[in-house]
Amino acid sequence: MLKDAPPPISDASLVPILTSQRNRLHERVTTLEEAISLEKTKQLSVQNEVERVREENVRLCERIRFLQAPNRQSLGTVESGFGNEAVNRNKRLSLHDKTTLNMGRAILSTSRSRTIFFSYLLILHALIMLVLYKFAFDQSVVRDAETECEYKFHQHMLDKHKE
Repeated sequence: MLKDAPPPISDASLVPILTSQRNRLHERVTTLEEAISLEKTKQLSVQNEVERVREENVRLCERIRFLQAPNRQSLGTVESGFGNEAVNRNKRLSLHDKTTLNMGRAILSTSRSRTIFFSYLLILHALIMLVLYKFAFDQSVVRDAETECEYKFHQHMLDKHKE
């Protein structure tokens, strides 16, 4: 009847095949887990290296800044004297001068605060210009109305009261 049908496979012949597939899969999973572990270790070491290089960069920048100032050691006492003088001078300022100085320092301290202050100044100037324009325009309208009224009154006087 069924000549082309494969011969029946027994459960005993499937067990070795399935066992070998399971073992190969287990070995592949183990290999992949080891690779992942190795990559995580590499990533951690690279992050540590980046952090170390960043800290070294900061130290080098500080060292360069220190070395760029000429005769830093010999000027140390003079500079500290200037610093003390500036502190004493600031203490002698009046209240409104201290307030102005601190506001100026706050405005100039960061790029963001400078940008905000500049924007504020632009808006304020634009508002002042608009108010002045409106005031000037209103005054010219009033002046034109007065001139027209005076002209009509003069014409009326000439036409109706010709004496």
